[in-house]
Amino acid sequence: MRSVLLLTLLIITLHGCGKDETIQKDEAEIRKETEFSRKVIGAEFKRGMYSVSNDSAKFNECGSDKTFALEGDTEELKKLYNKFSGRLPSGKAYIEIESFRSTKSPDSESISDTVFVVTKFIKFDANVNCN
Repeated sequence: MRSVLLLTLLIITLHGCGKDETIQKDEAEIRKETEFSRKVIGAEFKRGMYSVSNDSAKFNECGSDKTFALEGDTEELKKLYNKFSGRLPSGKAYIEIESFRSTKSPDSESISDTVFVVTKFIKFDANVNCN
């Protein structure tokens, strides 16, 4: 009976150790992805006001009067925006993202537009603005 109890405790301990390693690997993987996106892709931390019009994500960077299209990992942002859209006095929400600049050619014109490609969603706040 005593050996069964010791064996059970040993299995639980070993199982727990593997779990901690997995968490550390996940954190290390996140750090690697962030480092990769910043160094290789050129991603930068951005903060600004987010809105959606005609099913298109728009971003006004804090301190700038320019509006940029958002592409990439925007599904969670769109879901949050739709959830809180009735409570947004200006129709915009404050967001923090990691993204890189890219260009996108309009469908029928040769002029390119600058877009931010979201690599990481950081924060969404319906009650804050850039000020």
